[in-house]
Amino acid sequence: ALEMLYLTNASVLLFEPNPLNLFRLTSTLATLARSRPELKVQSRVWVVPVGVGDSSATLPLYNRAGNSGDSSIGAPSPNMKRGRTQAPVQHTFSVLVRTLDNLFPQGMPTTAGIMKMDVQGFECAALNGGRRLLSGGAVRSMFFEVSPPNLEANKCSEAGLLRVCVNSGFSCVKPCGGRRCGLMYDMKAFWIGSGGQGQLPY
Repeated sequence: ALEMLYLTNASVLLFEPNPLNLFRLTSTLATLARSRPELKVQSRVWVVPVGVGDSSATLPLYNRAGNSGDSSIGAPSPNMKRGRTQAPVQHTFSVLVRTLDNLFPQGMPTTAGIMKMDVQGFECAALNGGRRLLSGGAVRSMFFEVSPPNLEANKCSEAGLLRVCVNSGFSCVKPCGGRRCGLMYDMKAFWIGSGGQGQLPY
């Protein structure tokens, strides 16, 4: 969010259901608004204190102990080790979840150039709740993390996530040329037309 504010003149819409992270986010934005008035933070940023999913619900949010950046809705993140011991996952809060289609019943007021997601395996739910919005071209490109273990914890899969994108009219770009990318990788998806016109990257 800060990078977009500093380097572009874009407006930024943020969703943050975690109350601890919400406090840090809004405190940082308030400090930036005071220290850099030329960035016009107050007129460019909207913060929505809910998560985005495939239904309206109150769901558990799990945090990695000592790391609120590693938080996940619905199911705890699996303990993916990379040569180090990870802290345990704790059920910390219950958070509100809404669908993008319900939040924007008349569509978005303007086309979103970029949508960035990092929701620890909740991507399928987030995108499924916005099928009408996404299929109408409200978002031109998406960037998200693909983590098969996190997706499986939320009853989805790598192929299922990519299929949701393609069925909403996006063409997906896999950075490793269709090969297995490892534990996690970043995917790009570009809107190219009405639903079903995209291409899977393998």
